[in-house]
Amino acid sequence: MAYAKVGGAPAFSRETLRPRYVEPATQSDGIPWRKFFWVLLAAWALYAGYQAAHNKAGNGAGWLDGSASLTEQQLRALALASQPQDVLFYTADWCPYCRAAKGWMDQYGFKYQECDIDKQAGCAQQLKSLGSNGVPYLIVKGRHLKGGFDSDEFLKAMQQPA
Repeated sequence: MAYAKVGGAPAFSRETLRPRYVEPATQSDGIPWRKFFWVLLAAWALYAGYQAAHNKAGNGAGWLDGSASLTEQQLRALALASQPQDVLFYTADWCPYCRAAKGWMDQYGFKYQECDIDKQAGCAQQLKSLGSNGVPYLIVKGRHLKGGFDSDEFLKAMQQPA
């Protein structure tokens, strides 16, 4: 301090010490919940939109509900009159829509010829020559159901004369 008395700068003063801002440590809770919520909401909205766009019945009945146009008795009578050669059904074991369509047709007793594209190479080639790579693909009494299985379209095709 003797140096300070002579007029020199002090060796240590309060003005030289300036407080520094130190950011407090933040504790992360692992998952950013808000972002997770919005991503989950967006995924649900996309799924709901996809389902609505692909609901061919348009009335919420779904693509397997053909009972809106025919009674159960009429469905069974139409199925009883069906012949295996009336329906050629291109399918695959891994396809959930194929399983659902087969289940619906079996439920009412419709007869059909199944052509599995994974088990029979000729079926895959035939399907490709028809201009499609996707299953289910049905040919019902000569009418091609290219957009997959729709019970109403299937029933309309089955009611037409061969």
